[in-house]
Amino acid sequence: MIEIGSTIVREEAEFIPAKMKKVQNIEHALECINCKGDASQKAQIKRGKAPQPPIQRSMANPSVLAAIFCQTW
Repeated sequence: MIEIGSTIVREEAEFIPAKMKKVQNIEHALECINCKGDASQKAQIKRGKAPQPPIQRSMANPSVLAAIFCQTW
């Protein structure tokens, strides 16, 4: 026998569990190279600010908290 056609009988939703990954927030420190060579000036060093976590000293970011809240209620 050979197949002469096909019909979609049913479509299903399949649950694939969420995945977690570690994201590193990096603060970069920058120094003015023009000021570095001049001994009369202090070194100009600037550091960017990393985003603050919603809960201090917690690894949970907003997406993790949103998933927990949605599953809870």
